[in-house]
Amino acid sequence: MKARELLLKTVVFYLLFYICRFSFFSIMPIVAEELGLTHMSLAWISSILFVGYAVMLIPSGFLADKYNPVNVLLTGSIISSSSNMLMALAASEDWLKILMFINGIGQGMGWAPLIKLLTVKMDKAKIGLAIGFLMSSAVIGPSIAYTVASIIAYISNWKMSLIIPALVLLAYSTTFRRMKTVSESTELSLNCIKNANAWLIGFSYLFFYAVYRGFLVWMPTFLYEKTGLYLFSSIYSSILSATGALSGYIGYYLSLKLYKGKMKKIIAYSMLAAILPCLALSYEGNNIYLLTWLFAFYFLLSLPLWLFFIYPPKIFPMKVVGTITGFIDSLGYLGNFTGTLILGLAYSVSTTGRELFYLMAVLLLAGSTFSLFIRE
Repeated sequence: MKARELLLKTVVFYLLFYICRFSFFSIMPIVAEELGLTHMSLAWISSILFVGYAVMLIPSGFLADKYNPVNVLLTGSIISSSSNMLMALAASEDWLKILMFINGIGQGMGWAPLIKLLTVKMDKAKIGLAIGFLMSSAVIGPSIAYTVASIIAYISNWKMSLIIPALVLLAYSTTFRRMKTVSESTELSLNCIKNANAWLIGFSYLFFYAVYRGFLVWMPTFLYEKTGLYLFSSIYSSILSATGALSGYIGYYLSLKLYKGKMKKIIAYSMLAAILPCLALSYEGNNIYLLTWLFAFYFLLSLPLWLFFIYPPKIFPMKVVGTITGFIDSLGYLGNFTGTLILGLAYSVSTTGRELFYLMAVLLLAGSTFSLFIRE
């Protein structure tokens, strides 16, 4: 299989994974009305998916390193597809919680095995760009998932919003079944995560993701309270999120042209540069002032988006790429959870909103500091 064809297959595959991960979120109001669920119930049901996801990240990477990563991907797609279809039949909150957790387990078997597969199958000179494009599919994935699920629900019903994407993922995953990779080790251990570089990359990503994803959760609320425009706030937040795909490519390009492929300075300088518009947002201004600084903030913040997961195939042995990828991603999701929580608390106790941006500036400073110690 040609490199371009493989990359296209993996991007489409991960987009289908994302649709099965996020479809439920777009139909929650309909499900809540039909099953009589409260907002608290929906919060538990939706958040438990990410618990399952985080739990499976390191094991899936380990399995991808030790065995054929394609087998891990196929297993994950079967688990995720099955749980989505069963959710369409669930008639209680408890069953939805159980099935969402199982869905998270299946979803956690996607990212690290895909990175491993690209590392094994693609030329090393092209692996950075390939992982970047795969990362971009994760950036635009939620928007596509919401759109697809909403259209299906509008045309048919909410249950088909879960069943149809699940069947498509299941069918598409079979195109991978004949793809073989050979494990380099039959006695792999988790000792690789004791590597100092793995922790430095992971902690830098943790602080980066705490701001990148944490604030993204609160951005529509922040914009709405500042502008009073609900639909505009949601659309502008989606646009800023999508710019991460372009900004991530620019950051990767700059690392090649300015630093001959070394990435830690782009990571550090981008996070440091993002502090300026972050602090500017702490001051009151008109809507133009707010939207301009917000765009500058997210553009600069997104520059290193591709780079964290280019590190595993670049500086670690191929036999541990899956495990290292899962480890870094697990720390990122810890940052996602923590960032969403503490940024929300800072915003809720603040009368002006300034504390929210001061806290993000501190997190960005911490992330940039860890990145400067990465050995390339």
